[in-house]
Amino acid sequence: MGANKFPIWKIVKLGTGLKTADDFRRAFKNLCLKIGESANDILGRAAFCVSKNKKEVNLVIVSPADLGFKSNTTRSSIYKRAKELDLELCPPEVGPQLRLQYKNQPSGEYLNIAMLAILGEKNSARAFGIERDGNTLILHGNNGNPESVWGVNSKWIFVRRK
Repeated sequence: MGANKFPIWKIVKLGTGLKTADDFRRAFKNLCLKIGESANDILGRAAFCVSKNKKEVNLVIVSPADLGFKSNTTRSSIYKRAKELDLELCPPEVGPQLRLQYKNQPSGEYLNIAMLAILGEKNSARAFGIERDGNTLILHGNNGNPESVWGVNSKWIFVRRK
């Protein structure tokens, strides 16, 4: 039982020519997309990097329940179990690129990007998440602490190996 158990949900393009935090900010502004304060902070950090070459990544959506958890669990446990199932963490670029490329997200859906946390303001660990709140498409920066606890039905985006 490996990554192939999880169907490819979306293919996202990386290395699209947006190279800097300001490039992404302009693209968001042009498309009337919102960037949350924490997401904006980590977007500008040195740990946020983009692919130098054009490539595509296959994304899957999984919940802790899909990974075999019966109750709320930590980010680190989710990541560990996903790795055992041959899923990979997303490069940081996936968060903003997914927000730019996933315009028909259902209202109320929140997706956590499984990625290495980026230290933001006050050394707080942050990771990207995307949401549609009514008509507003948002890139968030959520709690990236490995010991933060997440609901068993929370939704996570991982990369599925090709």
